[in-house]
Amino acid sequence: MPWTRDRLRARTSELAGTLRTVFGHQILGGGQNGTPPVRHFEQNDLLRMTNFSPAPQGAGNADWSARYFGQVYIVQGGDYILQVTSDDGNRGRLGTTTDQLHWVRDEGVGGGMLPVKQYSAALAAGWNDLTVDYNQVAGMQILRVQIGGPDFSGFVDVPAARLRPVELADDRLVLGADGTNRTVTDGGGAGNPATDTMAMHGYDAENVAAIEITYQANSPHWNELKVDLETPGGVRINLPDPGALPPGDHVVQVTVPAGSSLLGGAADGNWKLHMYDVNGGGGGAIRFENAQLTLHTQGGPDKVARSAMWTSVPLDTGGNLVAIESISWVERPAPDASVKVRFRACQQASCGDNPDWSEPVSSGSGAIVAPQRYLQLRVEMTSNGTLEPELHGLAVAYRHL
Repeated sequence: MPWTRDRLRARTSELAGTLRTVFGHQILGGGQNGTPPVRHFEQNDLLRMTNFSPAPQGAGNADWSARYFGQVYIVQGGDYILQVTSDDGNRGRLGTTTDQLHWVRDEGVGGGMLPVKQYSAALAAGWNDLTVDYNQVAGMQILRVQIGGPDFSGFVDVPAARLRPVELADDRLVLGADGTNRTVTDGGGAGNPATDTMAMHGYDAENVAAIEITYQANSPHWNELKVDLETPGGVRINLPDPGALPPGDHVVQVTVPAGSSLLGGAADGNWKLHMYDVNGGGGGAIRFENAQLTLHTQGGPDKVARSAMWTSVPLDTGGNLVAIESISWVERPAPDASVKVRFRACQQASCGDNPDWSEPVSSGSGAIVAPQRYLQLRVEMTSNGTLEPELHGLAVAYRHL
């Protein structure tokens, strides 16, 4: 049984780069043949010009898509541009700016053209959201991503050291699939459908904002088929008809429109895609081969921890400590966040005597302490769950006997 997203976590402070998700169909349309899309940590720059040779795991053909997500670290706040070159379409986000180019199923570029799309945003110092979606229709497979702004000389590939794979809180992806091949009953109607069930593992307070559906079937009369999607809460809504498809095996993709009653509810639970035949006697067996579901969600867990603490190793002052001349640091504040620094003087080299910590001190301040040999520092940080403060260096000057 595969591990589900709600039971896994990674310490992003130990990872550089982005998380790449490869979909076996266009427009983030699920994996191949009833299997989930393939996720992989890309601990490289984003992104040197690539023609995806060999094809990334999860693609397998010339009709696929991918998402790269993370955050980029900015030293100097200001105006930045994310520049994406692609064949075929792309969709991007930098900070709060989103846009797209040729982000339509089966809309290729063609003619050897390499369109360039720029995403401009005012970025604050610190970590900023970044997402690049890529859509491959046919022919050439090319993608390049660059960034320009005050931190960089011209446009450069986004350095891996400036990236961390933190997911957007307002556009997370929840993925599900059912690859069971089922028979659709001739003339069974809505009361007797063939049903694919996709177990979606959502977080508490994670709600659905958009839905991408991909399904595959083999039918001698597509004009008699109906498909609907049912939420874990029991809301069941018909999807647009697949259209006048010729007899045979086809893959169909549907984007649920804004305002649908399928949206707004919880992501977690069993989602069901029902397929049924509305006219009996058409002749020939109908096979419902697989279904894929991509939920775009909002809410859920915080992007960054609400609190963190660092404690230094005990420092041997070389004598009896009598005064701290100063404890100094440089911090980058964040909204609704705090940085507190405390100290204590210890008798034992391990600070196993466990003296009380001081009250928080201000940067540059000093203190008179009881004569002890060892000194220990502690930093306590809090955040609002979205933006965290930073500490750039911590220095202590002291006197001893």
